[in-house]
Amino acid sequence: MGFKSGKGNLPEDLTISGDTPKITIGDAGEEDTMLVFNGDTVDFRLGLDDGNNQLELGLGDAHGTNTALTFASNGLTTLAFNVVNEGRQIETLTVAAETTQDRTLLAAEIKGGIVVHTTTSGAGDDEVTTDTAANIIAGIPLTADNQCVKCYYINDGDQEMTFVGDTGVTILDNTQLCPPQGGTTLIFRRTGGSAVTMYMIGGAPAEE
Repeated sequence: MGFKSGKGNLPEDLTISGDTPKITIGDAGEEDTMLVFNGDTVDFRLGLDDGNNQLELGLGDAHGTNTALTFASNGLTTLAFNVVNEGRQIETLTVAAETTQDRTLLAAEIKGGIVVHTTTSGAGDDEVTTDTAANIIAGIPLTADNQCVKCYYINDGDQEMTFVGDTGVTILDNTQLCPPQGGTTLIFRRTGGSAVTMYMIGGAPAEE
């Protein structure tokens, strides 16, 4: 084994031992660092894209190209390409139970994934107003246009329920409602830095 001018070639296996073995790549400078797996026909890389402050796994030896997986400094994980997994995709969702009739659907509840709303006839108009687009974008978070999040909204009461968008939120089809003893899937899509469009899937048309 030998090193010269900062470069080296290890012609045999390398073991890092000790009580707390660690390899450090980089010297805290503003520079990309990576491990490159040099294959016969393709290369793969794992490393820090310093310009974006994110850990990146991808095809090839250049950050920002053919990226398959990124871990951002804000905790956001992004998958690219076609993701294939064996078996069913499983989500861990948080249920928010609500009994207030005219209420605001908060960004935190959207992020949680499931809202069970017990509506009551005669207790109000049963109108649900979404949080503002700014709160939804920051609270999920949605960091780029066309990123989406879905929320399952269950109405286990006896009053039909309509949705209204707060500042920056557009309801694509505001004639839809969530019927009693029913539910709908709400999809929120970022369309701008302070704009969100909400789609309803599985609702019912408003009665005339």
